[in-house]
Amino acid sequence: PASPYQYRADYPGTGNYLHNRGFSANVQWDIAGGYQLKSITGGRTIVINTQYDSDGTELPIYTAVRNDQSRSLSQEFQIISPADRRLDWIGGLYFYRESAHDLTTTGGPYAYGPFYLTDASGNYLYSGVTNQYLSLDIPFDDLGVFNSTNISKSYAAYGQMRFKFTPKLQGTLG
Repeated sequence: PASPYQYRADYPGTGNYLHNRGFSANVQWDIAGGYQLKSITGGRTIVINTQYDSDGTELPIYTAVRNDQSRSLSQEFQIISPADRRLDWIGGLYFYRESAHDLTTTGGPYAYGPFYLTDASGNYLYSGVTNQYLSLDIPFDDLGVFNSTNISKSYAAYGQMRFKFTPKLQGTLG
């Protein structure tokens, strides 16, 4: 490359695809006696398909293909007491789930060559003894596969109380 910011590859284009989608909702209901019920929901889906040239040359030496998918969902329910009383409180339930899958393949069963040798100026080296350009034949048989699935789950129940002893003194437990 002419500059350190240029990149060479053995395939055209970048081969990248990214799809990212999410949603969220925060809904609150006023129920009898000044109490509130709240639902907080969120979710996200991500799909990434990419191909990249790990050796950074125009030769088909080492290419990787990566396919990632991730989906997550969180849900929280809260019940909240009126705040204008001597004792107020909040209680809730929380759930989170994420599943992620990654499939990456690298290298490949290839036989490379001949690679023609050049001098520092980029001129091909020629042998007057053999009357041919100098080259290397490199057998390369490397296929790497990384295949993983991860599932994360989280659950919680929580609560907090506040007691107002006086207008200026209060205690919180939770």
